[in-house]
Amino acid sequence: FGMTISLHPKLLDPTFGIPFDVTFQIMASSEHSSRVSEEVVLGEVKGHKLILGVISPVFKKQFFGNAKDEEEIITVRQTNKEAFEKMITYIYSKPVDWSSMTVIELYDVVNLAEKYDVSSLMDEVKTQLVKYPLTTENLMEVATTVDEYAQFPSVTPAVLLSCARFLILNSQLQSREDLLRFSAENVGAGQQATAIKLFALAQGLGEEQPNKLCDNCGETDSRCWHGQVLTSLAKMRTGIKLGPNKDSGYWNHREGRVFTVDSVNPTRKEVGVKDSDSANPDTKNCYMINHPTFGYMFIFKCK
Repeated sequence: FGMTISLHPKLLDPTFGIPFDVTFQIMASSEHSSRVSEEVVLGEVKGHKLILGVISPVFKKQFFGNAKDEEEIITVRQTNKEAFEKMITYIYSKPVDWSSMTVIELYDVVNLAEKYDVSSLMDEVKTQLVKYPLTTENLMEVATTVDEYAQFPSVTPAVLLSCARFLILNSQLQSREDLLRFSAENVGAGQQATAIKLFALAQGLGEEQPNKLCDNCGETDSRCWHGQVLTSLAKMRTGIKLGPNKDSGYWNHREGRVFTVDSVNPTRKEVGVKDSDSANPDTKNCYMINHPTFGYMFIFKCK
């Protein structure tokens, strides 16, 4: 069959044969007992100036502008290596496992998306924050953390609104007594300002009806995983519909192609699927969800 190769992810592999031409040193201040502060290197992330310049106007100006930076080692401050690596991974079109990240870690990436003006990355992380898994137990912790990032007006209000929507539609806070108890608990925990903000947002939502669950992924309509890369088997079950991840470079991609999950092997991190493009639709093939060469293989196909 035909095969498409996605070059960006390959460029991050040193064995691909195209050497990196820029190294970012992630720095942080370290204070000694003598209160003398000095910088330490948290780690290094490598890349290619041309690729970075194509995606980020800030990198373009830095590397190809009138006062371009000719250095091969660039110092980066006020971030951490993990967040910077996530941004570089995204720029190179390599799938990012957002599901394992905390709210604070996601906002570290928001900060970089704004700093380097990568609008598509900002939109992606905003989506991940809006879809962040909420429970009655973690709702206020998440909302309070989010409320501390008011400096990102294109992201934070939408995330708080998602928390407010959860409060009225998906939580166990249904009666007046439940709400009073919830309020009292959060006043005691010092989260009253955020609680009041959520209640105000919830009132503004009006009498919304509870979201219907997606028949495929099992999430509510507002949190449906359609188009999301399959990075974990945590909630995988037979019958779920998947599509080919066009960024993997493995599939002969066709828009209508559907894989139906027939078996799940968590130990081997594999799924057995029936392929709509197969000559025999009942034939089952097993695939690793994260192939060592081609990366993440599937996306959710809910629509």
